[in-house]
Amino acid sequence: MLRIATLNLNYYVEKHGTWELRKKLIVEQLQSKDPHIIIFQAVAKHAGRYEGKDQAFQLCEELKDFQSHYFQEAQTSADGTQQGNAVIATLPMIEKTFQALTLKNGSDDTNQRIITRTTFKSKEGKFDLYNAHFSWVEEQATINVEEAIQFMEKGNMMAILAGDLNTQADSIAFLPFQKKKFADAWYISGKEDPGYTFESDNPSIRIDYFWLSPALSRKVNNIEVIAPSKNSLARLSDHHALLIELDI
Repeated sequence: MLRIATLNLNYYVEKHGTWELRKKLIVEQLQSKDPHIIIFQAVAKHAGRYEGKDQAFQLCEELKDFQSHYFQEAQTSADGTQQGNAVIATLPMIEKTFQALTLKNGSDDTNQRIITRTTFKSKEGKFDLYNAHFSWVEEQATINVEEAIQFMEKGNMMAILAGDLNTQADSIAFLPFQKKKFADAWYISGKEDPGYTFESDNPSIRIDYFWLSPALSRKVNNIEVIAPSKNSLARLSDHHALLIELDI
């Protein structure tokens, strides 16, 4: 079985707890689920904080058996903090690359966004893991999805696109995925739980996903939301984490 987790880290924002508290909680929660690969969105890296290590690298140091790390900057904020996506894994990354996503002039969302691709090897062949953090503006998100499809067409047949897609499941933005026969893993799992992941103190919407290519859509063994106890002093982030187990 292959287990993959995704979590938006919300940079160093302290609304749901200090980074030190959240980091400890993230390690505890994820380690208990024993994933092989974890992808992160909204990852911060600042030369003057934590010896210049990005948040994902800090977690990679804390989590058992995680040795592979890839951080890709999307933009730099006014205080010099790099913001981007990251992947850490217990498995070697065969290839890693990224593509910048179009930022439409005049959009309410002014954040530069990217999608990364990391390639891994399984007994059934190579598979690609795409880490995405799309816009919360539907028109912009639709463009993001179309660009993601074009990017994925250059990769392997076994493909997973995951992350904070900032869009609810019934949005027209996801039509390009559906036309390409990609499957929303939560939906096809048949779970009665709505799978809400945001906002973590009172989750009411599902905006974090695993979308699977046709070659993987029948290999879902389990998918679940990861969240600490409500009595916890902190939360992982403004998002809950999401974990999928695939029969590969």
